Amino acid sequence: MLFHARRLVLVCAVLTGSYALPQHRYDHKAYDVTSNGNYLIKRCGKGIPGGKAEQLVSLLQEIAADLPSIITEAEDGTKSIHGFKAFFTSDSSIPPVTHYYSNITSSAPVLIAGVQPEPVTFICLEYGDPFTAWVYRVLTKIHGHVAGLSSAKTEAIYLPPLFFQLPRVPRPQQCPVFGAGAYFRGRDAAVILHGDQELGSTQWGTIIHELVDKYLDFHGRQSHFRETYRLEECIRLPAFQQVINAENYSLFASCKFSGIITP
Repeated sequence: MLFHARRLVLVCAVLTGSYALPQHRYDHKAYDVTSNGNYLIKRCGKGIPGGKAEQLVSLLQEIAADLPSIITEAEDGTKSIHGFKAFFTSDSSIPPVTHYYSNITSSAPVLIAGVQPEPVTFICLEYGDPFTAWVYRVLTKIHGHVAGLSSAKTEAIYLPPLFFQLPRVPRPQQCPVFGAGAYFRGRDAAVILHGDQELGSTQWGTIIHELVDKYLDFHGRQSHFRETYRLEECIRLPAFQQVINAENYSLFASCKFSGIITP
């Protein structure tokens, strides 16, 4: 099983191994399950006012409401004023980009082993939960503190406590500042002076990243593909890699959400 880990500093990490949650006689969170659309939310405190489950439901609803305008912007392709040319290079990228965003709006399931449709499932990790603590400890030891973990070829997306410490949504002040001017020009972009790691470091951006990553994982992306996280590196990827790099989707969506205008 492969785990794609998203660090707060946006460094790609992949872990190889077989991880099954330990079995106990009684699981007090066995029925801690809620949903939003077709997405499931497990072990996050169902029914707790202001709890993690409630926060996730609210966030997923907000993302679903925001994405139609982002899809419309993506349909403009290189005419977009919110960074499509920087993050996806050419109009030939429009179909895959709008496809993966649309998967999120419809909370599309994934096909396990190409046969069994399963809902994408968010699972909250906690040291105090014996059913997830072991996985959490191992992943933290290897990857350090991460905001999201996508279990490859399964329906699971793990959300450690760090995820809930991130800012909820992108803000205009997170716009990166480039040397020689604030602009995006694909591989000709100037060196970024600061802000390279801030734009996507939100709960909103992390969820979009992890969901796109999940759908890409089930739609032919090679398992050895090395994900790119830093904004400048995402811009400099060739177009065929940009459309299979989940962070590009998070960054473009964040630009549109924040109203960041790029030539």
